[in-house]
Amino acid sequence: MWNRSASAERPLVGYLALELQDFAHPREVVLDQDLDAVEKRAILAAWASDASAVESRPEFRWLSGTPGPVPLAHVLAAIRSLDFETEQEAAFIAARSHASASTELYS
Repeated sequence: MWNRSASAERPLVGYLALELQDFAHPREVVLDQDLDAVEKRAILAAWASDASAVESRPEFRWLSGTPGPVPLAHVLAAIRSLDFETEQEAAFIAARSHASASTELYS
């Protein structure tokens, strides 16, 4: 029923390839506390890649090392969620930095 594309055998190598067995769904990647944003983005990008497309079912992705296919829409939603999360962190850091600089000016 489900056939992976021939190029989808090993999209990730090394440490990240070992991590894949822990994930059944892209949202689990976003929620993983042991991965940093760059690692999460690499896994999700590989999952979204055409190389992970399911043969004759382009709306699904099956990343090698994961238990089965998931809808591409779920992978893209996880990427958007990660984008939002990292944007919030960047804004918080910028605000803290600005507040710290302002405090130093008036001390």
